[in-house]
This record gives sequence, C-alpha cells and structure tokens, in this order.
Amino acid sequence: MRRAIALIALCSALACNGPHAPSKGESPDLPLYTCHRASGAITIDGKLDDAAWNSAPWTSDFVDVRGKDYPAPMYRTRCKLLWDDKNLYLAAEMQDPQVWGTMTEQGSHLFLENNFEAFLDPAGNGQNYWELEINPLNTTWHLQMSKAYSQGGGPIPDKALTGLQTAVEVQGTLNNPTDRDQGWTAEIAIPWKSLTGDGQAPRDGAQWRMLLCRIEWPLEVSNGKYQKVLTGEKYWAWTPTGAINYHAPEKYGRLEFVK
Repeated sequence: MRRAIALIALCSALACNGPHAPSKGESPDLPLYTCHRASGAITIDGKLDDAAWNSAPWTSDFVDVRGKDYPAPMYRTRCKLLWDDKNLYLAAEMQDPQVWGTMTEQGSHLFLENNFEAFLDPAGNGQNYWELEINPLNTTWHLQMSKAYSQGGGPIPDKALTGLQTAVEVQGTLNNPTDRDQGWTAEIAIPWKSLTGDGQAPRDGAQWRMLLCRIEWPLEVSNGKYQKVLTGEKYWAWTPTGAINYHAPEKYGRLEFVK
C-alpha cells in the first residue's frame, strides 16, 4: 500500500512538472514549435532551397516583443527549424526594403544594428542558455549566459558555439539606398556537441525553451549612404516577453524534437 501511494504521488509530481506545465512566472499559453528530423542533407548557403526545408513548418509571424497591445511589425519575420544526428538547423526569413549592415568583425555587438537573434535553453530552467546573433553581412556573435541579467547572471567566459555554420542571402542589394530590397535570409547549423556537450541529439519528444527575435533600426539616407537613426528601433519576436527584454527565459516558447 505504501509503495502504491508513493507511486501515485510520484506520477502526480511528474504530471505537474511535465513538459507542458508552466513554471512560476511562465505564461500558460506559450507557443510550441515542432522540430522534425531533416529528410535530407542541408547545405548552409543562406538560400533555404534544400528539399528538406519544404517539409518544415514556418513559425507564426513575429510580433512586437512587448505583446499584442502594441502595433504589429511592418515587416514579416518567420523561421523554420530541423535537426539530424549532427546539428540543429535554423532558417530565418526577414522582409526588409532596406537591407543594411556595417559590422564585419565576429563578436561585434550586433544588437546595435539590424540583426536576427536566437536564444536556446536546452535544460529549460533559465540557466546556461545560449544567445546567437547574425546580421546581413553574416557576422555572428554567440555566447552562453549563466542566467538572465535580471537574476544576476551574465556571459560565461570562454564559451562559444564551436563548429557553427552560418550563411546569409540578400534578396536585393546590401547597403544600396537607390533601390528597394525584398529582405534577407539566414541559414544556421549548430552542432549538438556545442549545445548539449555530449554531442547527442535530443531524444524523441524532448522539449527545450526557445526565443527567436529581431531588431530593426530606422534609417535615413545621407550622402548616398544609409545612416542609423539613434531612436525608434523595433524589437520583434516569435513570442512576446512583455517588455523590451530578450533575456527573459521564463517567457520563451517551446521547441519540441520529433522523429
């Protein structure tokens, strides 16, 4: 009898703390993206034309990071994800009539320009989560956070996504104010060895926490070149965090891996 009671208690605890149960401070209606196993090889060239991508669903369009009470973004942003035994694959499509970027040194603070960002929390507990940024020049910045800044956390020294592959394709002409562009796409492969440490892909049905987001600065033209306007930047995301703050892991959506 005692063993039966203990088993019931254990099952109840597991049910309450399962992958779909919201934790403290977490919204109960967080979005879920189902990440399928890739049906074939993916070439990281920024073009998103590999056959494997055809079967991957798009995320919902990005919204203002502050929530539904704020204006919808003027440019569409959406993503796809896939996985295989070696990598997690991420594709991002960003509409932008003025594709612009200047930072070319890896590790630059890309949030000061137009960029795409991804936050991945494999444990789903707001600790040791990854941040990856990329701009239209295919410059990247990636780091691992001990925990959110609001919790006293910060970047972990000497941590990086080793073996990362990225590519960007511009639909238009980069840094040319005389024409109207369609936008840009980014294609990313992140080795499991960097994300999980043991190099193993997540088990079938495993769930991580994820935020996909974008920063868009207003531009003006001076002497035939784009110049950033220092105020009025937009913060868009797959799921809102309720504030202009991407470092809010408890608000991240869910990423589920299926075979």
